[in-house]
Amino acid sequence: MDRRVALGALGGLIALALMGGTACSHSHRESPSERRADGHAATAGLVMERYGSGRPPMSLNDAAWQVVGTGSDDAIQAMLATGTTYSGEVILRITVQGSESDESTTCYRYNFTHSMSDDKPIKLGSCPSGAPVALKSPVPEPVVDTPARINQLTALLNRLTAAQLADPSSVQSLLRTIFPAPIGVYADRLANGTLQIGASTFDTCITAYVTSRRQVTVHPGHGADCHGG
Repeated sequence: MDRRVALGALGGLIALALMGGTACSHSHRESPSERRADGHAATAGLVMERYGSGRPPMSLNDAAWQVVGTGSDDAIQAMLATGTTYSGEVILRITVQGSESDESTTCYRYNFTHSMSDDKPIKLGSCPSGAPVALKSPVPEPVVDTPARINQLTALLNRLTAAQLADPSSVQSLLRTIFPAPIGVYADRLANGTLQIGASTFDTCITAYVTSRRQVTVHPGHGADCHGG
C-alpha cells in the first residue's frame, strides 16, 4: 500500500488543523491551494509525530519517508530530515495544484524534541535552495516471535547442558544464533535457580524460562508486553 494512504486516512484531521491556522501570520489573503497546502502540512506533522510516539528515538529520515510522495492534488518533498524524533528537524516542500492559475509551493519546518516542539508546522517565507533530500526506505523492524524462531529457541533450550545452564553469558551468546542484532537478548539466573531468557524489539518479544528440573516454557509477547507502554 502506498505510504501516502496514511495522509488520506487522517483527512478528517486536516480540517481541525486548519481551524487553528498555521504557526505564522500571513500578510496576504491565502489562495485555495495555499490553504490546502496548510492542511497537508498539518496532517503530515501528525503522521510523523504518530510514527515516533511512544518509541525510542526514531530516524527523522524514516518519519519523513512516511509522508513524502505525490497525491491527487499535491506533491510533498523533504528538503531536510536530520536527527531523530527526540532531537531533530524536518523541512517539507509542499506543492499544490489548484485551478490553472492557482498553484502554490510552500515549505514548512517541524522541530522535534521527544515529540514535535510546535503544535503546528512553521510556514517558511521561502524554501531552501537545492534539490530535495533522497530519503532512504526505512529498514523493517525484525519480528522476534515468528513460529520458526519460537521452535528454534525451544529446541536450543532443551539441548542446554548443565554447564551452560550455570553460565548465562554462554546462553546469551547462543541466543545470537537465532536472534541477530538489532534484536536485544539477555539471559539471567533468578534467585530460585531458574534461567530466564529474553529477546525483544520494541513491538515483539519472547521471554522463556528453564527451571532447575529442565522444564522449558516460552512466552511470546507484543506491544506493551515488550516495552511496558
